[in-house]
Amino acid sequence: MGEACRRRHGPGAMDTDCISGLPDELLHDILLRLESVRAAARTSVLSRRWRHVWAHLPKLVFDGNDTNSGSAAPPPPPDLFLDSIDGALRAYSAPTLNELVISLPDGGPAIPARRVESWLGFASRHLVRSLNLYVPGWLSTRDWETEAEELVLPTCDRAQDISLYIRSRWRLRIRLAGAFTALTNLTIHGGIMEAHLLESLMCSQCPRLKDLSLRVTLVTESDISLRSNSLETLRFCVDDIRRCQVEIVAPKMEKLFVYKFYASKARISAPKLAKLVWKGNPDAFGSRIEFADASRHLRVLKVTEISSPLMQRFDKVDKLRLDCVNISKEIQAYESFVNDTNNLPKCETLLVYLNRNDHGFAPCMMHLLRKCNSVTNFTVEIYCVESSNKKKPYCPLSCPCRLPESCKAVDITLDSLEVVAIDLDEESCEVVEFVKQLSQCNATTLEKVVINCFNESVNERFCAKVRAACRPNIKVEFIVYGRDGRRVCL
Repeated sequence: MGEACRRRHGPGAMDTDCISGLPDELLHDILLRLESVRAAARTSVLSRRWRHVWAHLPKLVFDGNDTNSGSAAPPPPPDLFLDSIDGALRAYSAPTLNELVISLPDGGPAIPARRVESWLGFASRHLVRSLNLYVPGWLSTRDWETEAEELVLPTCDRAQDISLYIRSRWRLRIRLAGAFTALTNLTIHGGIMEAHLLESLMCSQCPRLKDLSLRVTLVTESDISLRSNSLETLRFCVDDIRRCQVEIVAPKMEKLFVYKFYASKARISAPKLAKLVWKGNPDAFGSRIEFADASRHLRVLKVTEISSPLMQRFDKVDKLRLDCVNISKEIQAYESFVNDTNNLPKCETLLVYLNRNDHGFAPCMMHLLRKCNSVTNFTVEIYCVESSNKKKPYCPLSCPCRLPESCKAVDITLDSLEVVAIDLDEESCEVVEFVKQLSQCNATTLEKVVINCFNESVNERFCAKVRAACRPNIKVEFIVYGRDGRRVCL
């Protein structure tokens, strides 16, 4: 190999190792595979020339937890890690940078905002295309006990993707004079902002923005208007808007995710809206949500708390998911569940995540099928472990769920139902009763009932009971998932 090097490089090649003779592009490609600036810097022991090659890498990754360094050695102490970031950025030689990733170690000491601001300034000066900054504790309640600090986000002309996870008490400022002309994806989680800065950022400073994820708090309660002609996806979680009005105007928006939305009034203009995920109770302001010109047909609607006014806004949903359904033992809770689900939109796929149910399982599910009789696929996930094995529900004896007509199935016609799937953690006699009632429905197209068991203790006797409760022409499948991920069909 040494002879080959001498022939390739000529006289004097004995003073240069073969690695040093590789072109910079190949060295960069090798170092980028290490996914860590720390690991890349350690390669300098292989070659004298490698000592400075990492300083021209198109991608810099600083991982405080050292998950990608490939070393068995523990990650450096937090203070030393922060110093290494500062030193590496000072030593960086290339005029531009494609990607900068800084993830501070979990459990480290609090870092001042001004230090992070210097890293953002580096990203701006080097025309970074992708910036990902993670400061742990961005959701910590302890942050609100600390003094507020100001963090300025400079404009990044070439940036296409920016993700900021910052401390809750940092006051994020954005210069109104500049623009993020290439930015298509923006995530800001943590921090407090002024409403007018947030409006300016979305309305005028990011003309190509397609995906926006916000989880911030307003400095003071204020009405807010977000307008964008380019936005396609919005994840919206803004605190301190309880007595405020919110306006969202996005003609191209197809996906909207709303979290803990408690504004006094909201107007949403999104004529192309196809997917809506609403986490929280929209009935906190009820009919004051206005979908100005959205279609009455959605591809996906997912709600974590059932809201009759919200669901009545749509006539048809291809996939409807009722998440975290909680029905406590009081009669009023069962009656509220029935009333809130009396006018569900027509859907092809219905998924129910049953987090708590102190009433009869079969009456609740039969009610949903009666109201969604056009459903093709019906899936229910049962996670109410505390009462799943009780022969009787927890609710009072006078509860309507105990009346015979609550489980009456002969009057239910399910012309489209093909598959019913039930996910459970343990055996349940109530599941057997539901399958029995389901078999009595007029469901000629029902082909299969699938029971997914996430507990290896499910036995053959339970399987036999379920199969006996089904009509002979309905195929029953039991799939048991073990702790090691194995999948066994019974």
